[in-house]
Amino acid sequence: MTNPIALPAINTQVQVGNGVSPETFSTIAFVSDITGPGISGQVVDVTSMSGNTAWRSKIVTLLDGGDVSFKAFWQPMLASHQNLLTLFSHRGAGSPGVPIDFRLVFPDQDATVYAFSGFVSKCSLTEAVAGVIEAQVSLTITGTVSGPGFFSS
Repeated sequence: MTNPIALPAINTQVQVGNGVSPETFSTIAFVSDITGPGISGQVVDVTSMSGNTAWRSKIVTLLDGGDVSFKAFWQPMLASHQNLLTLFSHRGAGSPGVPIDFRLVFPDQDATVYAFSGFVSKCSLTEAVAGVIEAQVSLTITGTVSGPGFFSS
């Protein structure tokens, strides 16, 4: 079987862990337009006077998972939406500073997972007169992102 040229994004899931062992994950309902993780690396210029070249030398030091953001069609009484607000207001998993486990589950044949820990750093609601209630949610990653292709050191 050959791989498709592209993978439709529909049915990608954002899931949040319950923080207990063994951890189970629940899907955040009515998510749309996911962006991220926005991974990047801190680049440091290491050009020296003894480099014998007029070209800059650079290395990547620390890696950053960035953010995962998404839009949700917001329903204030829905358990998964209330949970996002609880995690935001607690500033972590149960108490401030304790990262929350999240994962993205892709709709490929293997249900590939990118897992990460982080915090709900934004939950901004919009109620347009000719629209529906929406939330723009950002999850800020702390530590590693794991999944196929990622190397943790």
